[in-house]
Amino acid sequence: MRRKDRQITSEETITDILQRAEVIRIGLYDGEEPYIVPMNYGFVKTEKGFEFYMHCAQEGRKIEIIRENPKVCFEIDIDHELKSAPKACGWTMTFKSLMGTGTISILDGNDDKKTGLGIVMDHYNPEGYGKPYDFSGLIDRTTILKLESHSLFCKVKS
Repeated sequence: MRRKDRQITSEETITDILQRAEVIRIGLYDGEEPYIVPMNYGFVKTEKGFEFYMHCAQEGRKIEIIRENPKVCFEIDIDHELKSAPKACGWTMTFKSLMGTGTISILDGNDDKKTGLGIVMDHYNPEGYGKPYDFSGLIDRTTILKLESHSLFCKVKS
């Protein structure tokens, strides 16, 4: 990171951003060109770092790319605010963002898929209304992705 003065390493701040954000953008590369996809997600902290879970359809470009190349990058951001200034080049944007790299996989077993989908649901439903979740009829037709982060950088511009 070029601006080390904006880098944040506080696990509390990183977790706050992850909890408050609504979308993760994953960057894939199919050997021809980059491909970025915004997705809903859930996350857990592990000894190795963060794991992100996402759900999607069973086929499509994203799934084809992941099967060929599981290396990904990701980005999450919150708290955007445009700050005007008297001169055009003085304008700026404040924000909090996370970027990182990792490996993404397609979960196979029904138990793993239920766990992953539950983590996504918990992210958007922290009070747990409706638990235990009823995934009957969904698991067989839903793909659950697991992204294991290898690196994660947090930047805050205020």
